[in-house]
Amino acid sequence: MKKRTVTPNTLKQHPTVAISDAFNAAGHLCAAQLVWHIDKPAAFGFIIVAVAASVGVLRFGLSEGLFAKANEDLAALAGFLGLPLVGLSFAKKWLALQIPCEQQIGFVVACAIVCALAGSLPPKAKELALVVFNFFFFLLPVGGFSYANHDLQTGASIGLFAFAGIVVGADRYSYMLNIRRENIFHYLIAAASYGMSFGLVDR
Repeated sequence: MKKRTVTPNTLKQHPTVAISDAFNAAGHLCAAQLVWHIDKPAAFGFIIVAVAASVGVLRFGLSEGLFAKANEDLAALAGFLGLPLVGLSFAKKWLALQIPCEQQIGFVVACAIVCALAGSLPPKAKELALVVFNFFFFLLPVGGFSYANHDLQTGASIGLFAFAGIVVGADRYSYMLNIRRENIFHYLIAAASYGMSFGLVDR
C-alpha cells in the first residue's frame, strides 16, 4: 500500500479532522451516557476523551491558533487519565474488586501527575510513555476482562482500539486508502469505545 503524504505547511485548515473529531466526541459521549449509572470512573474517562475531541472540533473547524494548545493538553490528559479510568472500571469488574473512593481518587491524582511529568519529555519519549502506560492501565484490564468473560464484543472493541493506535496512528499528514490517518483513528476509537462500553453493562 503506497502511503501519500503532504507537508504540514500545505494545509492550513483541516475541516475533515473537525468532522472526525465531532464523530469521536459523539461516540465517547454515547459511551459515557451508557455507563453513567453503572460505573463513574469509566463514564468520566469517556467524557475526558469527548472533551478533548470537542476542543479538536473547535481547533480544526474554527481557530487553530486559539485552541491548539488546549487540544494538545486535553489529548494528553485523555491518554494518561481518561483511558486509564476506563481501564480501572474494567479491572474492578474483571477481578471483582471493591476499591474505596479514596483509592480511586488517589489513582486519578497519580495519573494526572504522570501526565504532567510526561509533558516534559521529548516527543518520542512521551509517545513511548503513553504506549506503555496505556498497555498496563487500559489495554490489559479491558483485554483481561473480555478474555475472562468470553466477551467477544469487548475483545473486538479493544482490538480495534489497539489497531487504531498501533497500525493506523494519528498522523495528520499521512494518508491510508486516500483518507487522512488521523481521521481514520478518530472514527475507529469512537466506535471501539462505544462498543466496549457495553461490557460494563450487566447483561
